[in-house]
Order: sequence, then C-alpha cells, then structure tokens
Amino acid sequence: MHYAEAGAGDPLVLLHGWPQHWWMWRDLIGPLAERFRVIVPDLRGHGWSEKPSGSYRKSELAEDVVALLDELGLERVRLAGHDWGAITSLLVATSHPERVERLVAMSVPHPWQRRPDPVAVAATSYQLVLSGPWGRFAIQNGFMRQMLKMGRSIGSFSADEVEMYEAIQREDDAVAASVRMYRTFLTREMPSWLRGSFVPGRLTVPTLWLIGEHDVLGRNADDGYRDHADDMTLEQIPGANHFMPEEMPEQIVKRMLQFL
Repeated sequence: MHYAEAGAGDPLVLLHGWPQHWWMWRDLIGPLAERFRVIVPDLRGHGWSEKPSGSYRKSELAEDVVALLDELGLERVRLAGHDWGAITSLLVATSHPERVERLVAMSVPHPWQRRPDPVAVAATSYQLVLSGPWGRFAIQNGFMRQMLKMGRSIGSFSADEVEMYEAIQREDDAVAASVRMYRTFLTREMPSWLRGSFVPGRLTVPTLWLIGEHDVLGRNADDGYRDHADDMTLEQIPGANHFMPEEMPEQIVKRMLQFL
C-alpha cells in the first residue's frame, strides 16, 4: 500500500476517490501539514498501491486502511475522504470508532436517505458504463476525462492534471480494478445501500459531511442521517461541484481545519 506523508503532530489520514489517487490532495497537504501529520494513501487498485484481483468491497478498502494504521502504529486518527474515500472513511469510523477522532466526508450522498433524489439516481447511470463489459474501453477512451470535466464547476483540469490520472488507468491491472470497484458496488453492495443497511453500525464519531452545491450526487441530501448518527453536520459548499478539493482547495482546507 503506497502512501505520501508530510508534517508532524496529530495524524490526519486523507482518502481519495475515483478516478484519482493520493495526488488529488496536493493543494491541501501543505496547509494541513502545518498542523497535522498528514498521511495520504492510495486505496487498493489505485495509484501506486497493489491492484489485486478481487471483489473490491468497500469494507475491504476500509480494512486496508485500518491495517495501514496498525502498520504505522497509529491508535487514533482524524480521517477525511472524498467520493469512494468518503465511503471508505465512513466504514472505518463505524466499524472501528475507537480509531477515529473526527471524520470529514465529502462529495457523496450519505447512505441514509429517506427520499432518494431522482436526479441523483439518474446521475449514477455512469456506474453502469464503468461496471459493464465495456468499462475498460470507456475508461481508456475518454469517458474518465469527461467525468473529470463534468464534476468541476470552478476552473478546469489542465492537460497535465488529467494525464496524472489517465496514465495510471492505461495499466491493465488499474483499469480492471476500476471496473471491479463499480461492479462490486452495483452487484453486491447496492441492495444493502438501498435498504439503508450498508453501514454496519451507528455513526458515533463527530462528522462533517460536505456536499458541493452543483454536485448532483448529493446536493439534495435529506436529514435521514439524524436517526443513524450521534453528531453529524451536513453542509453544502456554495459554488462547489464534485471535485471540490481540487477546484476550491483554500475553502475546503479552511473548513476542514475549523472542524478537525
């Protein structure tokens, strides 16, 4: 498992989403490292971590993170995640609450929606593309680039930034892992998500849940989380889209530091 590290102090672990890797936090690591020991892993199947054949259940990604904490001798950390990294962080916090001081999740709908937003449901149709037999072709022929473009409202990814993500996906094991991530969710995890039983326990860790104003995946999230979380704040970030750590890093760092 590959990770980057900077700074000293209380440990803070940052988990990326798809189609990215640790580098998505590049503009936040420096400011956060002024206060924390920042540890930024590549989840299994991403970046420079191993990309094994397997189901890629999100609970497996969570256990990978716990194993990394064990390896580094970290009993308790602050944790933040984006996209699948947010879901992974949530599973760490609910399965091992004694290991997590505080949690910041961003850019995904929380899993306790009372009234699923039809627009958000329709927007997840991209997962059918990524998880199908055509997923590999789509990822390596512009679909991933289009997802990056659509998920950003402020500024745009440069050609070099897109290349940082696309270069990994040209590797056979990496693109296969991406397909497995989404195929596992749709075929093995979606039923429990829809039943509201995806998360194994109550969320007792103080949590800040951030959603971008223009992020169709979660912008109309309701307060169904109140029955499942002891101390959670759901907050919309004005002007932000899905990839807000990259489109407005200064604002996201400020809000994270206030909470963490």
